[in-house]
Amino acid sequence: MKLLYIDVNVWHINPTANLLPVLFRMQFPGAALYGPGYTPLSDLRKGLGAWIATYGPFDALVVGPHTPLLTTNSDASNSAIDYFRRFTSLAASEESVRGFFRDVLPLLPSIDVPVKLVSTLNHDTYAATEEQVRQVLDGKFCLLGPNSQFSRPIKEWDRWEADYSRKAARLSDVWHEFLVAHPERVATAVHYVAESEFFYTSLDARRWDVAVPGAEYAKRREVLSGFRQSKLVLAPKGYFHAYRVLSKLGLPVYSWLPTLRLYNILFQSTLDGARFVYTAGGGSGNMVRKFVEIPASGAVLVCAPSNGFAALGFRAGEHYYRADADSAVELIAKLNGSREAQAVAAAGQRLVMEKHSLAARGAQIAQCISAMVRGTFRGARWNGGEFIVDEAV
Repeated sequence: MKLLYIDVNVWHINPTANLLPVLFRMQFPGAALYGPGYTPLSDLRKGLGAWIATYGPFDALVVGPHTPLLTTNSDASNSAIDYFRRFTSLAASEESVRGFFRDVLPLLPSIDVPVKLVSTLNHDTYAATEEQVRQVLDGKFCLLGPNSQFSRPIKEWDRWEADYSRKAARLSDVWHEFLVAHPERVATAVHYVAESEFFYTSLDARRWDVAVPGAEYAKRREVLSGFRQSKLVLAPKGYFHAYRVLSKLGLPVYSWLPTLRLYNILFQSTLDGARFVYTAGGGSGNMVRKFVEIPASGAVLVCAPSNGFAALGFRAGEHYYRADADSAVELIAKLNGSREAQAVAAAGQRLVMEKHSLAARGAQIAQCISAMVRGTFRGARWNGGEFIVDEAV
């Protein structure tokens, strides 16, 4: 099978996006990468149509997360470039990116490739619109991202985060309803971790009792407050706050590759140095990467589970512990130093390696794309840790 991956070559703070080209090259060794930073400028200037005519035909193409294909923003290209400038390390000139967008964005909906997918792994789908759904249907695109198992209607949300207030005018169940109605259009995939993100330091050799990394959503903030008032040794978050302050002062800490990579190293060091790590998604319950990063690091995951967490194979008390602000401190104090905690950490790590690593996720996505190319794909779902591809007989 010949696969084409189309996107801008940038390095992002979230490794899921950075690893997509690696995933496709692993599963489809001959996969071609096209876009600024991937393709020589002499070829890029000729346009995607000419490039496919020379190197194609292709059985499937995947549009990566940095190409603003599904958008209602009339100035999407400039908005994307501004984002790259501030929050990514861009491997190409802004001029080449603008030319790339001018070429591919109007062309992709009509381009003649049998299977076309768009990555939605990092999309804020709760703010999607009818227009974006129409773009998917009219362009005959399929999605590479979470299916309806990892979404829920707004009326079932248990929190209202500050970020939702900023997007209140756009919040709807449009995307959730689309996912429910069209499983045949979703190559189901959620976040995954690279094999290099697994650490094997025993819990008793770690310096901190607990950590709460990342942005302080409501549930994380409440639990963090309890940890600060307890006798548990809490991992510091100095680098996280320092990066945010330096960025607001105009320093390019999120767009200079050495500081971006340093952030990833410091984040991983936090996970590798803590015995227990707490996380929770936002009020919508969406799956965030920390749900697999933490078990991969060898720490004990303590969390408010995301949508679809049980379907992915995670069982409370076996692979993680469920807790909230009222129970987290007592739970960790009780389990700290126990054999039970080490066993749960090991079981969570095995599950992530077997089912949610880069290699595992790549194989699952390849199953979906292969069925799509055959014309037999009817959807893909998780059930108790097993990935199931539904195909027409």
